[in-house]
Amino acid sequence: MLAVGTRFITMTGQPVIRPGRHRLIAINADPADVRAPREFEVAIIADAKLALETITNALPDDKREAPALDAYRKRERDALSVIAPQVEWLQAIRKAMPDDGILIEELTQVGYAARLAFPVYQAGTYVTPGYQGTLGYGFPTGLGAAVAAKGRQVVSINGDGGFGWALQELSTAAKYNIGLVTVVFRNDTFGNVQRIQTETFGRTIGVNLKNPDFAALAKEFGIEGERVTTPEDLRDTIRNARRTDAPLLIEVPLGDVPSPWKLLAEPSIN
Repeated sequence: MLAVGTRFITMTGQPVIRPGRHRLIAINADPADVRAPREFEVAIIADAKLALETITNALPDDKREAPALDAYRKRERDALSVIAPQVEWLQAIRKAMPDDGILIEELTQVGYAARLAFPVYQAGTYVTPGYQGTLGYGFPTGLGAAVAAKGRQVVSINGDGGFGWALQELSTAAKYNIGLVTVVFRNDTFGNVQRIQTETFGRTIGVNLKNPDFAALAKEFGIEGERVTTPEDLRDTIRNARRTDAPLLIEVPLGDVPSPWKLLAEPSIN
């Protein structure tokens, strides 16, 4: 297995794959990303583009054809069927956005699934909280991205809990007419914390939220606010927003959805 430009660790800090029947080779510009707990047979410290071009040029002509990937794609689709509700929302967002549109992903149930199920077509068009996992960073980051993107569509997806950390920045969006599309998935709880507490302790504490009507709140700031209840309506609303540079908030009620964590943080493959 050739691992290129990846930290090669799961969200629980374990290597994605350990040596065994696999021979593991890493190409990475950062020496820190090939060290323990990873166990590579060979680690090449190099720019990914330069290294891959060199390897390709060294291959015989009959070895340069792309491998058949249909079976791997089917396996991926089958795995993602476990989180089908989140995937449907993500597919709607992807269909609504242009290929160069920028998605700002947050710590929310749909955001977690996006790490696995949101197609990315161009470099620099998918922004995540990284390994820091900073709740509430998404909306302010989206405002900055929308200013910097110079006319490209930017969509920020948030949970109601995370959005609450910086919802006052609706004032900033209105004051400077920042054309960010902000999607707030609302389930009136810190959903991931609720799941962890329930699975670990069989009870919850401090996870329920008392929320405003987010669409109405946006209008109080002078921003267009809408409420949608289906992936199709979300797709159409985001697509229509491409016709204007004005900010838009979309509230989406979200019930219980399947846990994505077995896919995101599964034990390392032996």
